[in-house]
Amino acid sequence: MAFVTQPKQRPTLIMVPDREAALIEAYEWNKALLASAEDPA
Repeated sequence: MAFVTQPKQRPTLIMVPDREAALIEAYEWNKALLASAEDPA
């Protein structure tokens, strides 16, 4: 399990079987969050 967050954001729980998978998921979550923040709406 890992908790990931950005400043001024609520933490998100990532549940995966091992540490490496947690890091991969955290980086992907972070990229998706940054991409959605840059999206002009």
